[in-house]
Amino acid sequence: MGLKHFKAFFNAYYFKRLLANTLVLNVENLLISFRNCMEWLNTCYNEQLLDPEMISRDQNTVESKFKEGNVGFFTAWRLKAMGFDDGVAATCTLYTPGDEGACEYRYIEMATPGAFLTATNAYVPQSLRLLDAMLETEMMYSLYYGEEGTGDQGTGWGYDEDGKINTTDNGTADILNYPGCNTLFFGPGKYIDSVFKWPVHRIEKTEYGQKYEDAGIMQKYSNDYLDLAPLTAEQLQANALVETDIENAMKENMATFISEGVTDDSWNFFCSFIPERSILEIWVPVMLE
Repeated sequence: MGLKHFKAFFNAYYFKRLLANTLVLNVENLLISFRNCMEWLNTCYNEQLLDPEMISRDQNTVESKFKEGNVGFFTAWRLKAMGFDDGVAATCTLYTPGDEGACEYRYIEMATPGAFLTATNAYVPQSLRLLDAMLETEMMYSLYYGEEGTGDQGTGWGYDEDGKINTTDNGTADILNYPGCNTLFFGPGKYIDSVFKWPVHRIEKTEYGQKYEDAGIMQKYSNDYLDLAPLTAEQLQANALVETDIENAMKENMATFISEGVTDDSWNFFCSFIPERSILEIWVPVMLE
């Protein structure tokens, strides 16, 4: 939610998304898309169609307005999970990009590290037994939702008629007797799906994703593959510096562009902060085909 997501409507995505979809990052095209986005938002601002508080990026104020039903046009990746009222959700429309080249993120299931033993750990066997206990299926849900069978207290979980774990934690408990430790998804997706009845707010994006897939606007590749790219430390550092410089320049100039407009002088000043090497295509040596 917020102004940064408007960039996606103009194909001014984050770097990894652009790179994963085409295997080459053309920063010059990215900047053109960004300027188009800023000029459009400035038009909305001048016509009083854009709430000035959006520029301040005060997330709490913006969310409060949404939950009170004071909403015009906004972006959000999940409605139910954000707690918007039924009136807001009922009037929302799933945006589907047209021919402007925008694409949606494609997730792939990949194992990622989530627990570590340090070199100074003097209790390796005990630590491994603790981790083993924490990753037991029922223990994972008790750590995250509370003890089994405590639904009358507004916490916990239980088995439904299909033998799947169903949460009874409804957020009404005044005192929590569990850590909320997110060990919940330490396991393959298929396994979690076989034992867990997903809450509605966890799976609402499934329908959106299928519609985007059918429309042909999902990423050709996934950003996640880039984490497997065999880059050297120097390459990673160089790419990170370019990405950081451009992102910082965008963030620092967005408010001015939206409220005062984009002139050639202000745009050239903005571009002066972009590293020279990033104006050309940046190739990353990773082949996905």
